[in-house]
Amino acid sequence: MGDARVAHLASVIETAVAAATSGHATVAFSGGVDSSLVAMLASRHAEIELLVVGTPGAHDLAAAEESAALLDLNIHHLEISPTQMVAASQELAATLRLSQQEVEFLLPFWLVAREATHPLLLCGQGADELFGGYERFRRPGAAPDLAAEVAELQARLPQREEAIARHFAAEVACPFLDARVVAAAEAFPQAERILAPGKGPLRAAAAELGLPAVIAQRPKKAAQYGSGAQKAIRGAQQQRLALTLRFPSAAVAASVAVATTPDNAGWVTLERDGATLEVRIVAASVGSLREAAEDFLACAALAARVAEKD
Repeated sequence: MGDARVAHLASVIETAVAAATSGHATVAFSGGVDSSLVAMLASRHAEIELLVVGTPGAHDLAAAEESAALLDLNIHHLEISPTQMVAASQELAATLRLSQQEVEFLLPFWLVAREATHPLLLCGQGADELFGGYERFRRPGAAPDLAAEVAELQARLPQREEAIARHFAAEVACPFLDARVVAAAEAFPQAERILAPGKGPLRAAAAELGLPAVIAQRPKKAAQYGSGAQKAIRGAQQQRLALTLRFPSAAVAASVAVATTPDNAGWVTLERDGATLEVRIVAASVGSLREAAEDFLACAALAARVAEKD
C-alpha cells in the first residue's frame, strides 16, 4: 500500500507483541498471517513454542509446518483423531457456557492451552474482526460493523479465551486487540480493510515487518475448518430436533432468520417459506440438543419481539 499508515501499523503491531511477550510463551499457531506474524515478532523477545492442532490431514497441520519452516521456528504438532477431538469438545462445553459455534471455533485454542508447556499463550485473536478477515463481511447484502465486532469480541474474551487460559493456569495475550493496534487499524476505512481477500492493511504491514510473502498472502481459513474440529464435531451429531415456527408476517420471519443465523451456524439450519421457518437442530447428545434448542429459541424470541415492534 506504500503509505505512512502501513508503516505506523507495522510499528504498533511490533510494539504490542513486544509488550505482551516475556520469558517463555506458547503461540496458538495455524500458519496463517495472524499467528505467524505474532510468532515471528514474539520470537525476537522470548523463547517460544509453536503449537498447532488438527485431525489427520487437516489444513492447518500442513500450513503450520510450511510457515514454521519459512520462519525457522520449531513447531509441535498435536495431531488427534476425530474421536479425541469430539471428546475434547465435550470437555470444553462442560467447562464453559458456549454456543455450538463457539465450541467449534475455540476448540483448537482449548487444546493448545491444555498442551502448552509455557504459562503465557499468544494468539491472533481480533485480527479478523479488526481487519475484516471473515468472508461473511463480503457476502451480498452484508452490512458489517468492524468496530462493533471488535467491541463484542473484547467483551467476550473474559468468558472465553481468558477463561480457558485460567482453567489451565495460564494467561493469554491478544496483541491485535492492543489499543494502539486498534487505533492504527481504524486509520484505514472499513471498506479498505474488508476488500477481498480481506485484511489488506494487515498483510501489507506483515510484509513490511519481514513476514514471507507466501504467509502474508495466505487465504483465510477459520480455526474450526482448518483444524478439522467442525468436521469431527458435526460427524458426531447424532441427536436431531425439527421445529416449525410460524410468525405474524413474512417480514418478521425473515428478520428472525437473519438475526439468528450468524450465532447458530453449524448446528441450526433454517428454511423460510413466507411467515414460516422450518428449523433443524443437531447435537452430539440429548443434553447438548436441549441447550442448543433453548439458546436458539431465546434468540429467535428476542428477534421476533424486536421485528414486531418495527
